[in-house]
Amino acid sequence: MDYYAVLGVDVNASAADLKTAYKKLAVQYHPDKNLGCSQDAETRFKAIRQAYEVLSHSVSRCQHDAAAQQNKRRQGPTLHAPCEFMYDGACLDQTGVTIHDMSIHRLAELDAAFNDCVDWCTRPEVARSA
Repeated sequence: MDYYAVLGVDVNASAADLKTAYKKLAVQYHPDKNLGCSQDAETRFKAIRQAYEVLSHSVSRCQHDAAAQQNKRRQGPTLHAPCEFMYDGACLDQTGVTIHDMSIHRLAELDAAFNDCVDWCTRPEVARSA
């Protein structure tokens, strides 16, 4: 499930943006405020709550982003690098910068560099010498 879409926020949304979106949607879809269609509202409310719980914590957000990245990689090329390292609950690239603070351009650079390294390391002549 795309939790960013559930909350209607961008993947680069800040904690404040997530909280604002969550509060707005939680009030809008709360089952007590939607008595006529309480089943639909309850389902939507649970999805909103789950999305906020995952995205509001850095470790679970990183894991969600990495899983989404894996799914995108299976579907074709992508511009985002997966979470490369975990350190004290933060998703970091090799420079120690939090992935969520990076621009898409920088993520694309990291992704390309990582793929070049993997390509080089898996060449038969390199693998034999290791």
